[in-house]
Amino acid sequence: MAVPRPTMLHPNSSSTSSTAPLLRYKPNLMALSQVPPYTASMSEEAFFNSLVLFTGAFGLPLRRPLTVGERVIPLKRLYELVTGMGGWRRVSELGRWPMVAMNVGLDPATAMATLASLYHTILHPYEQFFQHRVPPE
Repeated sequence: MAVPRPTMLHPNSSSTSSTAPLLRYKPNLMALSQVPPYTASMSEEAFFNSLVLFTGAFGLPLRRPLTVGERVIPLKRLYELVTGMGGWRRVSELGRWPMVAMNVGLDPATAMATLASLYHTILHPYEQFFQHRVPPE
């Protein structure tokens, strides 16, 4: 069985909105149905494993650790902070990425853009699917 390949859309393309993730791909619906949803009681490891299964359903392998420079990004903490502030869209509209970077222990000057991009590409689809029941594209 062929693994679906993500397609990168240009950020200024008219075929993508400012709230749609830049990567678009067709998920494996059977694999997607096996992904445990986020719960506040999940450990960091359980959250990461859920995220690995979710991204894997789209043919996007996720490996640990995700870093900014030498610092590991605490993905569960990042997810909880952003969703607690209203989600990717709200954090972006209000320019709160520097605050998010500081709260996950990263330097806003060097990590802000990377965190926003990483969240938009990987965690925003997860947020949309599990919190807002937005079906994958």
